[in-house]
Amino acid sequence: MSDAKLRLAADRANREAAHAVFAERLARIKGDLEVRSVGARVADSVKEGTSEAIDAGIGAAKERKGLVAGTIGALLLWLFRHPLFDAAASLAARIRGDDDEEDETGDESE
Repeated sequence: MSDAKLRLAADRANREAAHAVFAERLARIKGDLEVRSVGARVADSVKEGTSEAIDAGIGAAKERKGLVAGTIGALLLWLFRHPLFDAAASLAARIRGDDDEEDETGDESE
């Protein structure tokens, strides 16, 4: 046989061997997917990741209780900022004595 024919035969044998390996892997993947679908695998992975994240968050919160309390306090102050500002302004007005009381005719006093 000529050199070209030997190379062609070797290449063909390599291609067929690679195809056999590919076909085996593909059959294994198809078998795995029949047992458990991709969606089920993704759901399990998400559940596991979420569980790990929650556990890490709880551990961090236990280690830094003051930081968590301060953050919650800051969030509550921010959420209730308008009522708190209104209450503070009303209190300051009472302290200064310039309440916005209405007189007997219904007009605001100046």
